[in-house]
Amino acid sequence: MSFNPFIERAGGKYIDVEEEDEVNIDGAIIAAFEQYAIPTKDAIVGLASVFPDCDAITFVIDTIIIEYPATDEQSFRRRLQTLPDYIPGAPFHIRYHNGPLPNKSQRRRLRCPQPELDEEDENRVEDDTDYVARDGRFYPGSMISSTARDGTTYTSVTAGVLVFKGDEKRLTCSWHNWEKHEDQYPGLLGADDDEARRVFTVLQGEPGSKVGHVVRRVASTEIALAKLDEEIVFENTFMDIRASAKRLVHSDSVHVGDEYVVDGFPIGKRILPGLGARFELKRGPIHPTLVPPNNDQSSLPPPGTYVAVVQGVCAATDELDTNQPIIHGRTCGAVLVRTRDASNPSLNRTQMLARGEICGFFYYVNLTPKHASEALYCLAYTEVFDLLIDEGWRTVPLLA
Repeated sequence: MSFNPFIERAGGKYIDVEEEDEVNIDGAIIAAFEQYAIPTKDAIVGLASVFPDCDAITFVIDTIIIEYPATDEQSFRRRLQTLPDYIPGAPFHIRYHNGPLPNKSQRRRLRCPQPELDEEDENRVEDDTDYVARDGRFYPGSMISSTARDGTTYTSVTAGVLVFKGDEKRLTCSWHNWEKHEDQYPGLLGADDDEARRVFTVLQGEPGSKVGHVVRRVASTEIALAKLDEEIVFENTFMDIRASAKRLVHSDSVHVGDEYVVDGFPIGKRILPGLGARFELKRGPIHPTLVPPNNDQSSLPPPGTYVAVVQGVCAATDELDTNQPIIHGRTCGAVLVRTRDASNPSLNRTQMLARGEICGFFYYVNLTPKHASEALYCLAYTEVFDLLIDEGWRTVPLLA
C-alpha cells in the first residue's frame, strides 16, 4: 500500500509551510524518540507534557499526530496558531488533528469467504459454518455471535484465540458484541448463575451452537474473555493460515514495517502492514486495572499523565476494501498473526508462521471504501494484548 503521511489539507490537519514557529523542548524528551521506531509509553508521556491538552498521540511511520478534543473549526484554528509546525532535532514530523483520528493440522473452510457482491442476489458470501456441529470443535477466525432475547443471533464477530492462566481457559472476543447486553443488565457480567450465562451467551456459526458465555471485559479495552462450556473444544489452529497460535506478543515488541495476516469469517485471509501505534492519554490517578495484579497497588505513582490505551496502527490494503464497510465490522476479533518481523527481516514467511506470534486483534471500526482521498482514512486500528500478557495469560498449546 502506498501511504503518504504528509497531509496538508485544511480542516483537521494543519501544516503552516510559510512560517515556522520556534519552540524550545527539553532535549531529554526528544532523545527518547528514534527515527522510524514506535515510541515507548514513557516517550509519549514526555511529549504529552509539551501538549498538555491533547487526548491522544498517534505515531505513523515517521509522523507524530497530536489529537486534541474535537471543537469547532474556528476554535481549532486559533489553537493551531499557538502550536509549533516542527520541532528542531526531532526524528519525526508533527501534525495536529481536531478530535480523534477517523476510523481507530491445517484446515480449510467449508465455505470460502468472498468479500465482493454476489452477481445473482447481491448478497455477500461469508463463512457462517457451525464448525462445532460439523467438526465437534471450532477455530480462530470462525463466526461467533451474541444472542437476542429469543436465543437467536443478535450480532456477530470473529473468534479470537484460546488463552490460559493457571487452571482457567478463556476465548478472546470483541467486547462491543456484548456491550449492549451489559448496558441492559448492569452488574450481571461475571456472575456465576444461569441468567448471566443466558444474557452473555456465545453462539458459534448459524443457526448456531452454544459454546459458552462472556465473563469479563479487560479494563476499558475492546477485549472480552469468554468461558467455554465444559464439553466444547476450541483448537488454536487457523483455517486459512498455515499456523497455530503459540505466543501473545506485547506491543513493545512490534515495529514499523512488521506485517500481519488476519483470518476473519466475513473476509477470509487478508494482509495488514504495520505502520505504528496510537496512545490514548489520561490525566489523574492511574486506574488500578492498568496495574498488573502482582504489583502492589499501594505503590501507584502520584496523579499525572499516563497511557491508558495502546492500539496498533496498520494500513488498510486495497485487498481489504469493499463497497460495504460493515463486512469489516464483523471481522473485529480476528487476531493478527505476524508474518514479517522488521527487526529480523532474515526470517521468511514460513519461519514467521511457525513462530505463531499473535500481536493483537483487528479493531471493529469500519474501513473506508477504496481510493480514500486522505491517508488517515486508510488506517486500521488493532487491539493489543498487553494487559492480558501482564496478567500472565498465555495461548493454549495444541495437544500432541
